[in-house]
Amino acid sequence: MRKSLAFWLFLLAGMPAWAAPTITEILGRPTDHSVTVNARSDAALEMYFEYGLVPSGYTAQTATVTSAVNVPIETLIDGLRPNTL
Repeated sequence: MRKSLAFWLFLLAGMPAWAAPTITEILGRPTDHSVTVNARSDAALEMYFEYGLVPSGYTAQTATVTSAVNVPIETLIDGLRPNTL
């Protein structure tokens, strides 16, 4: 039993720890009807951005884009209502 337990502990200790990717977003180039999202991730991902007037009920989303590791992507969010936060 002792050899078996040591073997399993070795296997578990040698397994990589899977963590959620780190994503950094910056909003830029705001106008009265649009904003550009610049995002970068430490993992290759497919991502999209959801938006709306209230956080509990986003009503729109951007198209899905594929990002490479540490390569920034830019997504334009257009058609926004003027003078809203």
